[in-house]
Amino acid sequence: MRYFMTLLFVLLAYAVFAQNDPKAKEILDKAAAKFKAYPAAEIDFTLTMENPSENIHEMHEGKAWMKGNLYKLNVMDVENYYDGKNIYTYMPEVQEVNIKNPNEEEEEMLNPT
Repeated sequence: MRYFMTLLFVLLAYAVFAQNDPKAKEILDKAAAKFKAYPAAEIDFTLTMENPSENIHEMHEGKAWMKGNLYKLNVMDVENYYDGKNIYTYMPEVQEVNIKNPNEEEEEMLNPT
């Protein structure tokens, strides 16, 4: 588990720089490929949102489970499930479920890998 957390930290740290730095993108792609090679993973994380101009400073605990291209992601009181075809978004507070067949960009944005 410690290795997963270290790898996740490395992925997140390089993600910021990978947008403009080809070497950082290469490192991030290699780390992501190694992470995706594991048969299954469970990750605890903290999502931090900072926007000084809007006075937004938030931290949210989350958890993700992944196996192949399937995942479950819990963050900000919302549960997301991906079965390889559809994303099921469950909001327990309002007892609502949304089902979406995402395009590749949408699925990639939510996918914890």
